[in-house]
Amino acid sequence: MEFLLTLASFVMYIAGLVLILYTTPRLLSYLYDDLRFMGTASVELIGGILAFAGVGVPLIIFDGNIPSRVLAFLLLAGILFVTARIAFRSSRSRALPAKFLSSRIVAVVYSLALFVIAFYCMVLLFTSPVR
Repeated sequence: MEFLLTLASFVMYIAGLVLILYTTPRLLSYLYDDLRFMGTASVELIGGILAFAGVGVPLIIFDGNIPSRVLAFLLLAGILFVTARIAFRSSRSRALPAKFLSSRIVAVVYSLALFVIAFYCMVLLFTSPVR
């Protein structure tokens, strides 16, 4: 049973990162007050939730022992890499007109928030005591 739950968490993690990678460029092409922006942003939020759920499930299944913490650390490092890349790409897209500046700001802030949360979780992984 643990194997199936771990496999499902990997699928959630990959699905979350794919959603983040492919919806952020679309988010940059809509105005902030557009309904399509809201829908795309909600898909991006679901991607973040799935990515972090994929990290948390193995920790819960295996009671937070050292190998599961190392696995969670590696998964969080993947989230750090993807969100840093997305934040950099979103802040550097100069081809878009100035009217999409608010959309770029929202995408960068969301990516940086995911980056900070992933880094904070990495710190908590090894500062909290092992049971």
